[in-house]
Formats: sequence, structure tokens, C-alpha cells
Amino acid sequence: MPYNHQVYIEQTPEEAIKWATGVGEYTLQVIMSILDRYDKEKQAVDIIFNLKKLERRYSRYEIERACRIVCQSTNNPAVKSIYTLIQANRKEDEREATTLNTQKTDANHGFTRGAAYYGGRDQ
Repeated sequence: MPYNHQVYIEQTPEEAIKWATGVGEYTLQVIMSILDRYDKEKQAVDIIFNLKKLERRYSRYEIERACRIVCQSTNNPAVKSIYTLIQANRKEDEREATTLNTQKTDANHGFTRGAAYYGGRDQ
């Protein structure tokens, strides 16, 4: 059996809780909420597997930060809302980084020779 099929079969609530504990306390709250919300264990595990797949593309810090925001805003967290928050946070971080880089560049590359060099008033 291929490895990725084995990984899917091995998904259990215990594995999900173990993974969430490694990510952070808010991710654990989301996992516990999902497990409590669904009557069928298979449904909950499938949803948690989708959350775990986000780790392929995003860092654990980003997942934990999005889970924290979701836990603070709702009692029924959804993977889609976590995914949307991760994307929004990433865009905001990129915007802030661009602003900081622009400010640093402007400060470092002013006129270094002064007015005297160009024949200005300060001779």
C-alpha cells in the first residue's frame, strides 16, 4: 500500500490530539471542538486531516495563530475559516514587511555628500 494511503488510514482521534498538542493550545481546542461536535468519528477525523494538511503549506506558528483568532471569535471553529485567516495574516505580514523594507531603504539612501559637494549654500 502506498505511504500516503497508510498515513490516511492511520488517522485516529488520539493521533489528532497528539499532533495538536505539538502545535499549540488553541489548535488543541479546535481539535477537541471538532471531535465533540461530530457524532461519527470518521467525519471528525476527516475534517482534522484537512487541518493537518495545512501544515504542508503553512508553518505551525501560522496555524496556531489562526486557531487562536478562531477560538476567540467563535465556539464552532471550521477549517475553512482557519485557512482564510492564515491567508489573510500572511498577506498582512507581507504588506508590513514591504513597508518596513521601504522605510529602511529610504533612510539608508539619502543624500550622503551634502549641499557643499553640489555647490549649494553650505560651502
